[in-house]
Amino acid sequence: MTKYLQSVHELVEELARYDKKEVHKWVEKYLFHGFTGPLLGFNMNQSKSTFITQLADQSGDNTPLKKNLEKAVANCYNKIFDYEGLSLHKGINKEKIEIMIELFVIVGRVEINDMFERLKKDALSEKYKGIDVGRGTRADLHTFLLKSLFALEKNKDIHSLTQIIDRDIHYSKYSLECFEISYSSVGQKISGIKYIPILVNQIEGANRDVVGTLKDYIKILEKEDLSCFNETPEEKLTNGEIKKFSYMLNILNKHMNKYDLENENMDKYKLKISEDGLMIQNIENQKTRFIPMKNKLTGEIRSSLKYIPNQMP
Repeated sequence: MTKYLQSVHELVEELARYDKKEVHKWVEKYLFHGFTGPLLGFNMNQSKSTFITQLADQSGDNTPLKKNLEKAVANCYNKIFDYEGLSLHKGINKEKIEIMIELFVIVGRVEINDMFERLKKDALSEKYKGIDVGRGTRADLHTFLLKSLFALEKNKDIHSLTQIIDRDIHYSKYSLECFEISYSSVGQKISGIKYIPILVNQIEGANRDVVGTLKDYIKILEKEDLSCFNETPEEKLTNGEIKKFSYMLNILNKHMNKYDLENENMDKYKLKISEDGLMIQNIENQKTRFIPMKNKLTGEIRSSLKYIPNQMP
């Protein structure tokens, strides 16, 4: 006689008694068909990714069940293209797209690092680009792939991740994900300066919170200890280079001012550059963070100049 369960805790205890193959079968039936047995009273409004994440969290760290759940999710990702004839070339219906999104979210939230190489390969291949997710946004399936990939261990292949960032950051549907990972894990905090002009050029018409993302980065720079980058540069920026970067910063400042007025923000910032360094002015607190024009800052600013067109929006 089937024993029905009333709570997630009871389900975790039950799954802990399953062997690897049984856990794989249960996860596959749930993700592909929505089957939750032997659990009753399941909240159908809860996303599948939230539920699997909940199971993984309650299963404990490095437990056999946690490992089996992670392998089961990876198995579902590998099998989904064989599931009921799913094919990228034949098109994907809404149901399959939702399953793919749930899988990407699970991999990122649970941090299934064994999926890093597979997701990296799929990101490099660009196989999911242009597949609309149908959620009223400009995001496509590749956007969700990047979110998942960038949530995993970053020290495995910095070269490939940088290659993906440099390729995809020019497209607004991927730029925020690429920008955030460029300074949070792939490079140092100051590394994001290189890509600021790209995002500034995307502010109008991006239909994404580009200004908010840039302000979050400015707040990080304001507080970050950058003393380790205080090597004197071999070559200073020219007046022309300073003028070009300043031109871009003026555009950014105007967008931030407009953004703050529209959102009634109190944390207002203004950026300035001189031959001596970069100034982050916290207008509300009337404080200025000064980042001296040392080797690393000079290099990042010089690298950014190629992304600054003669005319910006």
